[in-house]
Amino acid sequence: MKRNSSDLALNAARAAARRYGSEAVIFEDLAIGDRFCFAGGSSKTICIKIRRKRYSLDGRVCYATATRAVVRAGG
Repeated sequence: MKRNSSDLALNAARAAARRYGSEAVIFEDLAIGDRFCFAGGSSKTICIKIRRKRYSLDGRVCYATATRAVVRAGG
């Protein structure tokens, strides 16, 4: 099986996300409906993944890159 370059980029992003701790993942790894906050940000605002590259923040639809480091929100 041949790996494509996007698999390599996602794996590199996963490795880079680990600098934010063991709980950090990338946006691509979240399931629809998962609650999260962005890793490394000063704000701990809770967002919800609503589509492949979209999330909801205070009722607004926002866009995220697949490789963005995030931390799942507890509870």
